[in-house]
Amino acid sequence: MLHAFLKKHIFEEEAAELSPKKKKQFKNQKAVVDGILQDVNQEPPYEIRVNHPFLPVKHHGVVCGRDREGVLWIAHVIHNIKAQKWTHMRHWSSPGRIVLDKGTKALFRDFEVVPACTHPVSREKTLQSIRFCIGKRWKYQFLGANCETFCQVVLCDIVRSYQAQKLVAFTASAAALILLFIVWYRRNRRNRRIRRIRRDRRKRRNREEPEEGATIRLNSGKCTH
Repeated sequence: MLHAFLKKHIFEEEAAELSPKKKKQFKNQKAVVDGILQDVNQEPPYEIRVNHPFLPVKHHGVVCGRDREGVLWIAHVIHNIKAQKWTHMRHWSSPGRIVLDKGTKALFRDFEVVPACTHPVSREKTLQSIRFCIGKRWKYQFLGANCETFCQVVLCDIVRSYQAQKLVAFTASAAALILLFIVWYRRNRRNRRIRRIRRDRRKRRNREEPEEGATIRLNSGKCTH
């Protein structure tokens, strides 16, 4: 049974929007998943992430397995299917598409394995979900339905994205620090203004009231005359 999150963020593609070449390409990708699913000696699917060269974000994909020729195949969310490569600025936009790419490409040449979740989904269910999603349009959301969320739903049956959680926590912490600084600055400015007003009042009072020594000299002078 397909996860409710996938049903919500994946919608069927109209036949007119896909060229015959793309239809054949997605059909071949589903055939690859079928071959991996029939091979019982395959290891369970796992998640990988690819580091961006200059941005502090990572792209996530699901390693389905190897075909008969030993080629590694990875399912992931991509925005522009025509480019055949993933770029961050395009990846942020919506909608995207779920495709199956070869791991030998430059896109997945250097990747790291994500630790397995505590409650993984069965291998058959994971591959069946991926097969259903291949070629479908994905309603991409940067903080919600992103590439990491797709991997977590397919592999662990959990809707979550650690990158989005970290970004939200960092934004909240930064906003709290800025708010505290504004409160401190306004309070400190108010205290400085109050101190300045009190200092000016003391100076004005000292100018208006004569000193005690001068009053005594003045009285003593009057007494002598």
